[in-house]
Amino acid sequence: MKKAAKKSMKKSAKKSARSVKRSSPVEANKALVLRCYTEWWDANGNVASVDEMVSPNYVGYGDDGTTRDREELKRKIVEYQTNIGGLHEKVRDVIAEGDKVMVRYAMYGAHTGVLNGVKPTGKKIEYEGVEIFRVKDGKIVEFWHYGAPLKLGGGGGAA
Repeated sequence: MKKAAKKSMKKSAKKSARSVKRSSPVEANKALVLRCYTEWWDANGNVASVDEMVSPNYVGYGDDGTTRDREELKRKIVEYQTNIGGLHEKVRDVIAEGDKVMVRYAMYGAHTGVLNGVKPTGKKIEYEGVEIFRVKDGKIVEFWHYGAPLKLGGGGGAA
């Protein structure tokens, strides 16, 4: 291999290493957000971890115009864990840039308890949505949810 080619390869490798170092806050944000899915939704329901991961000033925005604070987030986790048997979520895509992380996910389980005012049907729930998180100082400060309304009475969920 010629000296010029070797020098170019070394320069390119150093540039890539610098890029990885610069992106580490983005990677930390992604790791924090992905932890939400395993801690809160994948049959764990670890509500205690919310205070560690979410800012006291957190605001969550639903696509229906509702907002929720950190305490309401905890109540929603308990509600879903209590009323959806076998609850688990599968992350399909994750995109992160700056202080934002976007997740496309699917949720699965069975409607086993009163949820959103609907009596249990025992039917399978399959739901897909997109969520955007804003992270500041290692904590989630804002959250936006987008997806079709969860259908419980008629036939599972939005797929």
